[in-house]
Formats: sequence, structure tokens, C-alpha cells
Amino acid sequence: MSTELNDYQLLPIFLISLVVILAATELGRWLGVRAGNRGGDQVLTLQGAVLGLLALNRLYLRHGIVAL
Repeated sequence: MSTELNDYQLLPIFLISLVVILAATELGRWLGVRAGNRGGDQVLTLQGAVLGLLALNRLYLRHGIVAL
């Protein structure tokens, strides 16, 4: 039995997504404050990797390579 997002109301999906995003943001901020000034060079590498993955994701979704 497969479950699709169409089986759920929009409001609970939105609220759960909002809570997850806010929790991830708060966790990232907490880890950043805790790390202080350590790993300055690694931040640029991580930022480049995340931007590359976002661009690749956009490319796949735009050209219909990924079937949703």
C-alpha cells in the first residue's frame, strides 16, 4: 500500500515541514556558535557542495529526469 501526499491535507504537511525546517536551522545555528572560528576553510567547501547539489537538483527537476 503506497501513501501519497495527496492523501493528506495541506495544512498538516505545511506545519510539519515548517517545524522541521526551523529545527534544522536552529540546530545549524547552535552548531555554528559552538564551533566558533574553527573550520573556516571547510565552510567554503561545504557551501560550494550544497550549491552544486541544489543546481543539480534544479536541473533534474526542470528537465523531468526525476519522476515525481
